[in-house]
Amino acid sequence: MADKIGVCGIVCSKCPVFVAEECPGCRPNEVCPLPACSQEKKVSLCFECSEFPCKKSYEKGPIVKELLNHFKEKKEKKKL
Repeated sequence: MADKIGVCGIVCSKCPVFVAEECPGCRPNEVCPLPACSQEKKVSLCFECSEFPCKKSYEKGPIVKELLNHFKEKKEKKKL
């Protein structure tokens, strides 16, 4: 059976936030705004959203800021 991938794009069983039980999983919750946001935006993964990386992913998401900056730079270069 394949591991579940969270809306953030990380395999839940490998995520230190999930493993430490600080994240209850990908359902709307008080700890992480990403599941509710993905439902609102009608996307399965944050990466599918046209606004990614957004303020929510920088402030509350489990992806390191350097990687978010990399995604942001790639997206900006694509627009040029």
